[in-house]
Amino acid sequence: ITVKDETTFKCSLTGDPHIMGFDSLFMYDLFKSGDFIALIIQERDFMVQIRTVPCGSGSVACICGIVVREQNNVIKVDGCSKPFSGQVSMNIAYKLSPGTIIQRSADGYRFGIYLQSGSEVRIDSGGTNLFISIPAFDKGLGKGLCGTNDGDKDNDFTHPDGKVDPACIGQCIPNSFLESWRVSGNNSLFEVVPDPVNTTDFMYKSSIQYCSCLQKSDGNSTISCSTRQHVQTTNTACPNCPVVTDMLAPSYVVGAGWVKPGTNKPDAPFVHPDIKDVDTNKQWPNVQGITEVQARNICAEAVQKSQLYLQCQHFQQLINSAISDCLSDILYGGTTYFLDDITSVFTSKCQLQLAQNPDNYVTDSEGNQVMKPELLDHICPAQCAKHGQCGEKGQCNCQVGWEGETCLIESIKGPQLLEIKGELQCDISLSQCDNIYIDISNINFLDKLWCGLQEVDVQGRRIGAVVLTTAVFISPNTIMCTLPSFVATEQALKNYTVSASKDGVVFGNELSFRVFDGTCLDCCDILCLEKNSACHINNICYKNGTVYKNDANKICDVTRSNSDWTLINTKPVTAAPEVVYPTRPPRDQTLKPCQFCFGG
Repeated sequence: ITVKDETTFKCSLTGDPHIMGFDSLFMYDLFKSGDFIALIIQERDFMVQIRTVPCGSGSVACICGIVVREQNNVIKVDGCSKPFSGQVSMNIAYKLSPGTIIQRSADGYRFGIYLQSGSEVRIDSGGTNLFISIPAFDKGLGKGLCGTNDGDKDNDFTHPDGKVDPACIGQCIPNSFLESWRVSGNNSLFEVVPDPVNTTDFMYKSSIQYCSCLQKSDGNSTISCSTRQHVQTTNTACPNCPVVTDMLAPSYVVGAGWVKPGTNKPDAPFVHPDIKDVDTNKQWPNVQGITEVQARNICAEAVQKSQLYLQCQHFQQLINSAISDCLSDILYGGTTYFLDDITSVFTSKCQLQLAQNPDNYVTDSEGNQVMKPELLDHICPAQCAKHGQCGEKGQCNCQVGWEGETCLIESIKGPQLLEIKGELQCDISLSQCDNIYIDISNINFLDKLWCGLQEVDVQGRRIGAVVLTTAVFISPNTIMCTLPSFVATEQALKNYTVSASKDGVVFGNELSFRVFDGTCLDCCDILCLEKNSACHINNICYKNGTVYKNDANKICDVTRSNSDWTLINTKPVTAAPEVVYPTRPPRDQTLKPCQFCFGG
């Protein structure tokens, strides 16, 4: 038996974004906005696409969205509607295959995607940092912004048509290569959901089980089986993050685009903001007046803030690349906005580097080989430093007024409703209008939440008491609120405000929602108008010709009135017409012409 042990292949796109390809010796920068293929492996229908938009001072671009596809596992992590606000949604196109696992941190800033092939995708900082890891059997099959993974550093800049640009000598901006991997329209996984594929055509089948023999701490052995090819993984993609795989439901239109929950309409095409090409000849100091020496000191401090700096300080190339990225951000981006990202990225790359050393693993109580807790589980996310301090075992201790695992939840604000998915109103003549779907932030999605529904009049004055219903998470960032019974009351128009709370006391912001009956009302965003084709009586709609159920002598007759009942004559009486004859004036009177007076 010949055994050849090969490590996995890793690629990262971080910051604005700086790319470290599979075989690259130097970083290269993507200062462009648009949709791009980060990695494609056609032999097994695997692809990762990114979407970038302007960031920093607007002269550079950052990742705001990521779509991962492995056969029929199509997973989108998207924060492009409000970039870099931490408001990131996650959706899937089809039911996920067995063995596919998705994690999301409770604050929504970190994601981990573990695919059936053993490929892993790590997403940090609310979607701006991307780390891709693919198994050894993919050697030589990769293409895209991550370059080739064949061990040849000179052919990393390979175009889709096979053309090869010269490799970088030092950090560079290979525009021709970068542009060759731009996609749009039907080729963008952000715009169009791909048709499902026949999974039996690929090198592995979902029915196959892969097993390993694990040695438990008590000396006994156990067999662990999974549909994933790499049964034991480092699980560094999202340490200590809850698994949210079962919370995700498909949201797409076949052959079209992604849709919002509760609708069947594809999302509108994304409009990419323009961004000018970066001046590659830009010199120090930057637009803020920061000199290169000052920037280098700032960057060194950002790297040294990492909890794992001491463990990785001997990886000089890792430190050099982090400082180089930081200098590029400050010079070209004209800002120090990305410093927290530098710390976070260095920590993530350090963990990936340490994960390749078998000495950094221990055996847990179940016999699994896991990374030492002090290298993984006990590391606080970089976001903790904003409003907290990292304590023992990776516990983030929050400042007053802040809470959550990374202290990013403002206690006094309550849950923040971002937007109602779909229309801001619902027509009961067309649908049931019993649920509304809302994107939400400033929450821990593991908490139980309540929806507060308050009926209001057209002036916004409250009607009755607030009604509390349980909020149901249909994804880690979207809740479903159930409306109070509406159809039973038959009312033609009701206006609501909706808010959310985790304790029933502190409620966050309010959003407005309208429920109406399109039988007699035509409602737009601002107001509702009565239709001439039906009756609107006492806030209830009646179709033309409807007889009032409480009085058979009343009917909706729009030719007479559309706002009141029309009486029905049960016994009509036909009266003889009255004949009026002309009469002569009296003999002593004469007819005189009319006289008109006009004021002068």
